[in-house]
Amino acid sequence: MNKISAVSILLVAILAVGFATNGSNTTAGPRVIARVNLTSQTEAIPVTTLFTPPSTGLFRVSEYTTVTAPGHNPQYNWSTFLYWTDESGSESAMLADLGDGQKPPTDYAVCGTGADCMTIIRATAGVPVSYSIADNSGATGVYDAFLVVEQLE
Repeated sequence: MNKISAVSILLVAILAVGFATNGSNTTAGPRVIARVNLTSQTEAIPVTTLFTPPSTGLFRVSEYTTVTAPGHNPQYNWSTFLYWTDESGSESAMLADLGDGQKPPTDYAVCGTGADCMTIIRATAGVPVSYSIADNSGATGVYDAFLVVEQLE
């Protein structure tokens, strides 16, 4: 066997071992554990369980809301809230605030400035994580809302 063949075989063996070792040390990314798809909604949604964590951990909750048929009064909103419990006690956050009269190209929820659309929470094992969608005393439009929960650890 000549030197070039021996070096080539050695290089392939080193790369194969390297890739095999690297693959066994990788960790999986976030895992979707709950999903809500609500379409053609015309009413507020009371506090509803999204999921109950089997163990305490970090979770990412993402929300997208859009008006599919505008209401009559742009002063009213559909607002999505999230409720959970951590080591400090009961917590809550506004995820989204959607103007009832919004039309394309801005017929989706406003994020930031009081509404996050995505938040990371630490939820206590066995205590339900819930959401609600409130109307601001008179929203009349039709909306769709989508929530996804990913377990981070």
